[in-house]
Amino acid sequence: MSKKMAVSYIKERAIEKIEPKERERFVEIVETELIGLHKGNIARYRLRPAEYEDWKIKWTVQ
Repeated sequence: MSKKMAVSYIKERAIEKIEPKERERFVEIVETELIGLHKGNIARYRLRPAEYEDWKIKWTVQ
């Protein structure tokens, strides 16, 4: 999904799952992790290289 779609999705899930007082920080952490995603850390998230490449293409398209 694109950055815009991802931000919307993260916020929606946070509303459903995260306590109100912790939502803002949760969203900030998730967005930071997505921005910092690269080939060197995809194993941390159990992503295959092909999944990362597919995500990267979609992420960079606005």
